[in-house]
Amino acid sequence: MICNFLNPVQKYYKNCIYASFYMFLFACFKKKLYLCGRKGLFVLYNIFMKKLLLLAAIMLALPMMAQDYDNQIEALITGGGYELAENVPAMKINSFADLINKRPAMPTANDLLTPEAKTAYARRSSAAYYLGVQNFRSALLDAQAELNSKTIELGKKQSKNNQKAMEQYNANVNAGLMPSQEEMMQMMMSGEINPNWPEEKIMDAMAGKFAAKWGVSKQEYLKIINMAQKNEKQAAQYLQSNHPDLYNRLYATNAKYGKQNVNVGDPHENEYGELGEQLSALANEAFEFRNTNMDMTKHVQFQAHSNGMLNDASFAAHTVGLPTNKLEELFVKIINDWRTSSECKRAIQIEDPLAERLDNWDCCKNAKEGQTICYPGWWTEGRKSENALIDAYNRRQAEKWLAEVKAYDAQVTAMMKRLIELDNQLEQIRNGGEITAAYAAAKNQAYIAATHLYDFNFILEVALQFPHVAHQEESYCWPFSIKG
Repeated sequence: MICNFLNPVQKYYKNCIYASFYMFLFACFKKKLYLCGRKGLFVLYNIFMKKLLLLAAIMLALPMMAQDYDNQIEALITGGGYELAENVPAMKINSFADLINKRPAMPTANDLLTPEAKTAYARRSSAAYYLGVQNFRSALLDAQAELNSKTIELGKKQSKNNQKAMEQYNANVNAGLMPSQEEMMQMMMSGEINPNWPEEKIMDAMAGKFAAKWGVSKQEYLKIINMAQKNEKQAAQYLQSNHPDLYNRLYATNAKYGKQNVNVGDPHENEYGELGEQLSALANEAFEFRNTNMDMTKHVQFQAHSNGMLNDASFAAHTVGLPTNKLEELFVKIINDWRTSSECKRAIQIEDPLAERLDNWDCCKNAKEGQTICYPGWWTEGRKSENALIDAYNRRQAEKWLAEVKAYDAQVTAMMKRLIELDNQLEQIRNGGEITAAYAAAKNQAYIAATHLYDFNFILEVALQFPHVAHQEESYCWPFSIKG
């Protein structure tokens, strides 16, 4: 996994380095700067290396490339990338619950100080989870597509059943066995029934109208209906024995529709409906939450400002992946604050005399052909002191960064836990049974909510985008050689 890459702007600066090298050599020969002796050769080499390292620092300086530097240390801030070259096996994530239960702990400030620390954290924690999440999201898309196909199929089936049910209803109305739509409308207009009542109360109110059509008392009607719900065969025998005329009318009218009762609906329709409404509300809440935290107008303005100020496409690539305007602003603030920080100023106070002392150092005195020459220990110790200051700045800023990431994550996690709870209830009701239209509608809302909560899945990668200051090199060696 490569989280920081050589973009076109960096390639341009890389080419500048090569061009500078050849131009430097050309100038040396043109002015006949034939420096003799080992020290002279090293001075020439050292001058070039300083220019090369400075250009390299500029190449890595994502946020400040359009600005001038008094010291190369000011340009050491980077876009926060890291590289995970080796293959990492994806974690097995099979459910919404796995997203929470298997997610590694958030990185600490120490995990963000250097690219090496980020790589180590990713290798032991986030990389496998990140790949598992990607696979799970792909599986979710497939499941949602399959559910949509099933919903279309169910819709066609329901349409046929509705048509058949209407035919059966009209046949029973014409046979005088059921109240017509006009009669039911009159009952609603008169207040005898109210569509807002619970289903049981509506059916009880309608029982009197049905009983009149059947020519029996309301109590007898309810007795027959309750009997039919428990034992259809027993109800048929009871009708045939006690109400033969009603038996003949009912079965004569409905015989052609077969044994299937096209009016039978999903027994869990109401439960699915309630869960679907809660899931829909959660999806809307998650959508609004993301919009609140990421104003796209501000985001576009931020990108335009950043690109104009920094003249660096790779910086924009980093901030595009951040989920909130606050994190974008903090990203820039951490970058801008480095140059004026006490740590940067103190590091410069170490580096400037160190560089001056290095210029006066006789590296090659008594050196032999093929001998490895290394910068002296005092230079290494000085650089270690500078890197300690860099770590102090990075750690201080990493704490601020993680606090903002965790604040956002806490709210997303709370919504994710609600999604898991509602989805579990949905599956408990279904209990492995058939997929009905009501279940499919509710489940689709769960998928939509999961889509709006996708930041939860990638928050660890967001944390790793912390824009750390790069370390100074602490050692440098080269083979000594003299070629005539």
